[in-house]
Amino acid sequence: APQFSQMHMALGQLYNLDGKPDEALREYEAVLLANPRHSKALAAKVATLIRERKLDEAIAYLQQVIAADGKNAQARTLLGSVYIQKKEPKKAEEEYRRALAADERFTPARFQLARLTLDGKRDAEAVSLLQGVLKDRPAFVPATLMLANVYARDGRFEQAIPVLEAA
Repeated sequence: APQFSQMHMALGQLYNLDGKPDEALREYEAVLLANPRHSKALAAKVATLIRERKLDEAIAYLQQVIAADGKNAQARTLLGSVYIQKKEPKKAEEEYRRALAADERFTPARFQLARLTLDGKRDAEAVSLLQGVLKDRPAFVPATLMLANVYARDGRFEQAIPVLEAA
């Protein structure tokens, strides 16, 4: 049923562009009803809820997803992002770490946790996370730029320059 999912995802995106979030959510939910682990529909639904500032609804939904599948790294990472929107960085960090416990190589969780640890002045951990992201996804530009910035901020230009040159 890939055509079913593609059609509903396309409709959801169009509804979002047309300023009709409720209709968009209905389309994403149709995809998730057919396939609860459809990662793009899950992300699109949560992004729509965040954009509409329905943060508590996003949290409740993601907690349901996690209750059904505690090893869903994507749902935990999205939950962390909702907590960031709610200005609850400690809860966000917990969810990013739980996502990595479920899937240690899940790039979005590693990248978001790296961003958080930079905010908390834990540069060594951020560097380690970013190096791991770039080992798995060398072309991931946001991680490349963030790592070069960490090095440059610390005056380690001899490390920052090669990171950017290798990109």
